Amino acid sequence: MPAYANDAKWVPVVKHEDKNSLRNANIRIFSAYNEGMVDLSIIVVSYNTRQLLGNTLESIFSSFVNDPSISYEVIVVDNGSTDGSQQKVKSFQQKNKNVHLVETGVNLGFSKANNRGVKVANGEYVLFLNSDTVVSSFKASKLIEYMRQNKEVGALSVKLVLPDGSIDPACHRGFPTLWRSFTYMSGLERITIQIGRASCRERV
Repeated sequence: MPAYANDAKWVPVVKHEDKNSLRNANIRIFSAYNEGMVDLSIIVVSYNTRQLLGNTLESIFSSFVNDPSISYEVIVVDNGSTDGSQQKVKSFQQKNKNVHLVETGVNLGFSKANNRGVKVANGEYVLFLNSDTVVSSFKASKLIEYMRQNKEVGALSVKLVLPDGSIDPACHRGFPTLWRSFTYMSGLERITIQIGRASCRERV
């Protein structure tokens, strides 16, 4: 079941001043500041999500039609899918030159696959987007403007709306504390979420 709106985290790519101190994995990121840089790199990790991935890509391109001031690229990292996901991405490449496919050949896992995408990213900012997400009412220019005007902010997430219209609590997690960890592990968090959802339905 796809999640509507945006399951996303924005991370500014750090410009390293000392090239000699870079690890090999970061060299490609540094070069993005010198040539071919875009405003936003959208990284989508996929593993056997062909149909959902197609919906995600369609929604991305539709959202940017109304936001032409932003230059962007879409990097799909395929974790060794066997359902034709790669061919789905290649069909989008025929119509969109800013779509890139990274094929790992094996399932690296979510975190490693995202890191693989970051290695080839040319964006000033990076958006990590799940392959089951449908982007709706999304204005990338506003978020990038906020990040540029608030240099003390290192990352941000945006609202994620589930198919039933409720907000996914995963999109607004606070800084981890002992209390928050306790409420999550004990199930108290789920109770408060259910109360909040019931309250929202009553107001509607």
